[in-house]
Amino acid sequence: MKLISVIIPIYNTQKYLKKCIDSLEKKSSYDNREYIIVENNSTEEQTFAYYKELEAKCPRAKVVYWKEKGFNYPKINNYGVRYAKGEYI
Repeated sequence: MKLISVIIPIYNTQKYLKKCIDSLEKKSSYDNREYIIVENNSTEEQTFAYYKELEAKCPRAKVVYWKEKGFNYPKINNYGVRYAKGEYI
């Protein structure tokens, strides 16, 4: 079974990330997947607290940190792909 990598860029929207991950975990029938969460310079503490909780509870999840300033969606996604191990993104 081939590994699928899901790239999720995020900025200060912990509640949406939680909904996204919960939905993938509950509704996906394909088990061989990983989540690469690309943190884009968030400032809210609850976002970082959720990352710790998520990585502890969900071994599929990995948070990587985008250090550049500004929003460049394609560049942020491509950064996340560097950490992906999946055959499909």
